[in-house]
Amino acid sequence: MYGDDEVFAALARLVTAGEYLDDRPGRVGVGLDLGPLSRAEQGVRRRTYSRGTPEYAEALARGWLDPLPPLTPAPLAAVEEAETAAGVALPPLLRRLYLDLGNGGFGPGAGLIGLRGGHGNPAGVLPAPAGPEAGDGPRIPLSLCDWGCGVTSLLDLADGQVWGADPNPAPKGVSPLFRQQMDVAEWFGRWVDGRLHQPWLVEDPATGRWRGATDAEYAEAMG
Repeated sequence: MYGDDEVFAALARLVTAGEYLDDRPGRVGVGLDLGPLSRAEQGVRRRTYSRGTPEYAEALARGWLDPLPPLTPAPLAAVEEAETAAGVALPPLLRRLYLDLGNGGFGPGAGLIGLRGGHGNPAGVLPAPAGPEAGDGPRIPLSLCDWGCGVTSLLDLADGQVWGADPNPAPKGVSPLFRQQMDVAEWFGRWVDGRLHQPWLVEDPATGRWRGATDAEYAEAMG
């Protein structure tokens, strides 16, 4: 179980230290012999290090990673606007994260999507009730983060549960959405602990039904 205060404190430490994303660019021209280049921009050679890997730990210990830039919290007006559009309050932890840590830009994947004017949301796309026509999915969806390749995490503000969306392997007629059986505190807490995996839709070998992958299945697939 993850408590709101515990998770907030852990995230606050990472934000303060500038270590709040999964991927961080290394210093220019440093550590290039540790593996293939993963970033090259305008002739500048650098590596991108993934949190939780031995390469990341070594680069951090050697001082090859500059802190990520400070974050700007969301204004109260943006939080209230989102809550008005959704018709419900944000979970207390998520509300506190937006107001006290940053308007998105930290956490899993490409970082928590911000509210109006925040990370990944400059136009202020706000949650809206999905209605019964949405079928088996979040009733009041709020996008949490983008993992790339169309894979996303969403929060159902109606009941506080996290959903995954993976459109890549599903055949026609199969919903890419699946409940992940966790709330936002556990979602962030598992990320802090290095135990959160991106949503992955798989076909159950026993039943033939499509569902979210288990931790064991994900670990086996990743080798």
